[in-house]
Amino acid sequence: MRYKKEDIESFMTSIMTKEDTFKFGCKMCGDCCRKRQEPIMLTGYDVFRVSRALNIKPFEFIEEYTEWYVGDSSYLPVVILKARYDGSCPLLRKGKCTVQEDKPIVCAIYPLGRIFIAGEEESFGYFEQPYSCGNGTGEEHTLKEWLDKFKVSEWDEASILWAKTIARCAMAMRNIKQDTKLFTGVITVLLNVFYVAYDIEKDYLEQFKSNIEKMEIIFKEFKIQL
Repeated sequence: MRYKKEDIESFMTSIMTKEDTFKFGCKMCGDCCRKRQEPIMLTGYDVFRVSRALNIKPFEFIEEYTEWYVGDSSYLPVVILKARYDGSCPLLRKGKCTVQEDKPIVCAIYPLGRIFIAGEEESFGYFEQPYSCGNGTGEEHTLKEWLDKFKVSEWDEASILWAKTIARCAMAMRNIKQDTKLFTGVITVLLNVFYVAYDIEKDYLEQFKSNIEKMEIIFKEFKIQL
């Protein structure tokens, strides 16, 4: 979900501790997977994990299940889940998620949201975001319990590297946006670096680091400053 500046400022003052609690009652109805106001944006690790769960190559997943566009402010390729004609998630079958154990991070932490906090101790801050499904009802959960449910902490190293790389590349792309030919070529490179050039049988993080190194070489050749 894309937030306004004032929303982000509000969330930053509402960052939860691991023992903070919230109430949420999920009835597994699938309503949060239908006719969303905001599409589900995918990270590279999301694409990798879902592709692996479906046992298909990342480029096959992207072609069949997603759409992508160049971000208005980031100038980077953004991949989102492609809704069906009825507005439902393409990964939903008979009201159930077909990749429940490997679903995207946005879905895994729902109804919470998160934001990357840069600094000496790079981390993610979690907060309660506006939602209606199960709002304020059901069992009480601690933040730690909710994150442990989907082993979110195991994603942290990949997620932090993703956030830092996205920030670096966004600055670089702003500097070359006027050079249409170069910009278009680099977008293709970034699609591969971020989402496509992965083997689901191998470790994601090592491949991501290797792809970043290759990207840095290409950027250096074209004198693009990161």
